[in-house]
Amino acid sequence: MIKKIIFSFIISIVGILFVAQYDPWVHETCALFVCKYIERGSACKVLCTPKAVRFFMPEITLDDVAITSTHGPDWQWKAKRLTVSFSWWHFIRYRRIDIIIQLYECHVESHVVNNSLAIFPHLNQFFAASSLPVASSVKLIELHESSVSIDDKKNDLRAACFFSSTSKEMNGVFKTIVTISDGSCTVGDRLLVSHIAGIASVGAPFFVSVPMGKVTVGGHIEVRIELPHLDKPICFVVGNWENGSGRFSLRHIEQVCTIDPCIISTNAQGVKIDIASRFPLSYLWNMVSGRESRHAFTGNCLVRVRGGIGATGDLKGQLVIEDVMYKNHQLSSAFKVTLHKMKSLLTGEMRAYLKDVEIGGSWRLNGDTGAGSLTLNNARRCGVPGLPYWHLDANGFMGSIARHNDGSYVASYQCKAQSSMHNMSFASQGVASSLHDDFTMQGSVNDCIYKGSGFLNKTPYVDNFQLSSASGESLIAIQGADNSAWTGAISSSFMRSLLHSVAGFELQGKGMMHFDARYNNNQVHAGIHLKDGIIRLPYTYNFVDSFDMQLLWDIGTRAVCVHNLQCGLHTGKAYCYLGQLQFDSDYSLASMHVPLVFNRCLFNIKKDVFAMMSGHWLLSKKQAEPICLGGHIIIDRAHIKDTLFSLDISRALSADTGAVFKSLYSSIGLGIKIETKDHVRIDTSLLQAHAAVQVDVAGSLAKPTLEGDIVLDSGSIMLPYKSLPIIKGRIHFEPENTFNPTVELRARNKIKKYLVTLYSQGVLNDHQVLLDSNPPLTEEQIVALLLVGSPEESLNAMMPALLMHNLKMALFGSGSVSFLDNYFKRVPVPFSINLVPSFTDQTGRGGLRGGLEITVNDRWRALIQKNFSLSEDTRFELEYLFSDDLGVRAIRDERRDIGGEVEMRWKF
Repeated sequence: MIKKIIFSFIISIVGILFVAQYDPWVHETCALFVCKYIERGSACKVLCTPKAVRFFMPEITLDDVAITSTHGPDWQWKAKRLTVSFSWWHFIRYRRIDIIIQLYECHVESHVVNNSLAIFPHLNQFFAASSLPVASSVKLIELHESSVSIDDKKNDLRAACFFSSTSKEMNGVFKTIVTISDGSCTVGDRLLVSHIAGIASVGAPFFVSVPMGKVTVGGHIEVRIELPHLDKPICFVVGNWENGSGRFSLRHIEQVCTIDPCIISTNAQGVKIDIASRFPLSYLWNMVSGRESRHAFTGNCLVRVRGGIGATGDLKGQLVIEDVMYKNHQLSSAFKVTLHKMKSLLTGEMRAYLKDVEIGGSWRLNGDTGAGSLTLNNARRCGVPGLPYWHLDANGFMGSIARHNDGSYVASYQCKAQSSMHNMSFASQGVASSLHDDFTMQGSVNDCIYKGSGFLNKTPYVDNFQLSSASGESLIAIQGADNSAWTGAISSSFMRSLLHSVAGFELQGKGMMHFDARYNNNQVHAGIHLKDGIIRLPYTYNFVDSFDMQLLWDIGTRAVCVHNLQCGLHTGKAYCYLGQLQFDSDYSLASMHVPLVFNRCLFNIKKDVFAMMSGHWLLSKKQAEPICLGGHIIIDRAHIKDTLFSLDISRALSADTGAVFKSLYSSIGLGIKIETKDHVRIDTSLLQAHAAVQVDVAGSLAKPTLEGDIVLDSGSIMLPYKSLPIIKGRIHFEPENTFNPTVELRARNKIKKYLVTLYSQGVLNDHQVLLDSNPPLTEEQIVALLLVGSPEESLNAMMPALLMHNLKMALFGSGSVSFLDNYFKRVPVPFSINLVPSFTDQTGRGGLRGGLEITVNDRWRALIQKNFSLSEDTRFELEYLFSDDLGVRAIRDERRDIGGEVEMRWKF
């Protein structure tokens, strides 16, 4: 009977439990028990929906589980379904409940607080030993299609990982195998790591509430990640962790980027690290700037960090960047930065090398207060970029910037540069300070003093700036009209001293260059005007007496437009209606189109060349091509006071141009056509002629080439006795021999009964001047005929060669004919009287002889020849030419004999 009662009771209990496990009230009660159990000892709130309860195979299933922190939104986790179960058999046999937890689509979110995950205390309580009356612990945890999101607001870092995992308790240690399907890590708006996938195994006793990195765990990881700022982003990470230390490595699929080794160990004092890495500079630039400019920066970064992280740990590191280039421009051959951390103080040094430039410095930073400083100087003598004749001695530049505890900044500098070309120096020093958004600055430039003020916001704004000379004269004055407009003026004395210091030439003039500028809608509008002033153009007698220009700079599109540029000269005018310059994203000049038209402008080279010219110039640049200066120059009128066949003019022009542009960008290409509208007038004491010019200038500004011709259309070679009209004159330029052109000159005239021809040809550095006559005469007789009008051999052997040399120098040298002018200048009378010296004696009577020749015209000529040693020794000649072929001569010789001659010529 009792057995039946007991059996019936058991059957009733089983029946009640079987029916009760489907009762909603039981579901609510069990769910409430689970929620209270989770909330006990853990500051959280649990919300869920009971799904099912089983008593015979103990299990409770909850849907839409949401657990949030009661102390704020530091952490939370949600699950689509939570299942908690255990085994009656295990409980009856071992008197212990081993809990099995299964989570489906679990999403965990946590902030980082004090360098630790805010959710760690909750996890420690959730998975720690149970407070139930019977022994219990978590035996198995399974997470299916879950994710973890971590947000570090202090460092603006976010990480996310999608995974499935299985964790099982074995001998008091949780063994976890995690299968990662995807993951990423971002800092700010920059993606650092993406597409994380792989397997990780971890072993840990419990989840404990300690800072990250101090959890005693062991494990192994093999994952595939992508570094999005590399050209081929795939990398592999392998690592092991055991007994508080581990070794990890990261390798790019093509070994472009490596981190090996990465050794981390923990102890009671903190964490020790030893990391060596190598990666391209473009990756670092793209990661830091967030700009996908993969090919802008090139170079290799080598990073080595050793030391400890903790209250007393020291950390030492070194960063070396080799072959730093930006768009094919080398910035540094090597850049090195060292780091030494002791508690919260960080110090270090830096070095940068580029060709002959070495920049050194040191820095320090207090991590607690944010105060720090940076000093820089050039460690050795170096040149000044863009100014080839300027250099800085060692420590010629020294600068520093410091941040104080109150957040203020103070910066100072000293600079002294010297010119090896002009024996000049440039010295400047100054200091600037800033507190909050306001800043002030003051200093000196050579003997000038400057000061200014403004404020720092998203865009720095200069409210006031003044540069004054030692005597108090205002050189530059800039005044802010409001937060987006400025007005100012620059004196001509400042521009003159600046050009004299930098380029070495004087810019004479007076007056002020005024400007006004305003900023609106990401654009800068500016106007530049010259008022009540003049500026003399270097190496010319012309000067600028008016100037006006409008400028527009679009910051967004990086375009600069020049409108209505008008330059009024004392003689002439130049203007540009519209010019455009376009810069790329790195503010390098990408393209340019600036046309300039000029009309009847005066140009001169010293006092030898005066020209009135018109035409146009075009300064242009296309993508990936150098700058080119093209145009068409028309010489309206010109006057040359030097011989055209001399290179003194071209050399002077080259020297003057070089003086102006030697400090500028000299690789500008040239494409200029030069031609004459009216003939160029050449007026020297030897040469009077008119020439036509048609020359093309090509090459570059540093090495120009000429191609074309200069042709003498008319003119004469002015010799003492009689001029030689030019029949043909031509100078031919070829690109390969710009300063050694081909010369061709031919002049002819009839002198008395002789037809004399002068001709020369060859190159300028290797030419010959030849004389010919009909009837034939020797060169000595022709020279005598040209100089004194007599073909007689009245000069000794050395005099014709000397006079011939002077004639060549007069034609192809500097144009000076002082020898001819001083000794053989013609007398301006209706008839000519010429002294004919004679150093030879053909009579045998001896003595010093001389002659006086009187020429009435081309027909009549008389000669009186005297022996100064014998008073009775006098010779008289009278000659008359009936034609070129027939002439008569009457003679009274030294012996007083009278005779006559009839000269006839026949041509066959």
